Amino acid sequence: MGWMRNSVIPLLIASVVINIVLAQRVLVLRQTLRFIRQEGQLVIGQKLGPLELIEATGGLTTIRFEDVDMPTLIYVMRPTCPWCKRNNANLNALVDQATGHYRVAVVSTEAASIEEYRQAYGVVAPISIASPKMIRELRLGGTPQTLLVSNDGTLVANWIGAYVGEQGIEIERKLGVRLPGLTELTNAKPKAK
Repeated sequence: MGWMRNSVIPLLIASVVINIVLAQRVLVLRQTLRFIRQEGQLVIGQKLGPLELIEATGGLTTIRFEDVDMPTLIYVMRPTCPWCKRNNANLNALVDQATGHYRVAVVSTEAASIEEYRQAYGVVAPISIASPKMIRELRLGGTPQTLLVSNDGTLVANWIGAYVGEQGIEIERKLGVRLPGLTELTNAKPKAK
């Protein structure tokens, strides 16, 4: 029995040491991941320059924030994004209620099927295409994404994802709008809840 206790104690000590080392590595990895995520996002208060868009007709246009006396809402989507499709009722409500308060730009990160998407899902605003430069500068990735930019080019808010839960409540509060909620999709066509 004594020999068993003598062999178990060193194993127990080794196990504790290994667990402490592994816990420290996990903490370092979490901090690194948090830093990478923060580096990949725009920072509230950051100044944005003019943004280049490609119109549906193929022509280039530029959003200059100082050209209007109101903030600009940039809604970023993709025709292949299921969450963008489900969020369309919210987008349309936002566009309707923004008149006179915000300039709204609906921007796709994909060029294919934009007009078909707009008609199929009832998007009330024209959809432009984000230029590669805009995608890089705004670090666009997941969709939908909504950016609120003041008329001096300062990023005021950056919401990533559909308007659900706390994010939907925050958007309503911050923008002074009422959102109808998400749409259920059946056979790739919208169906109101």
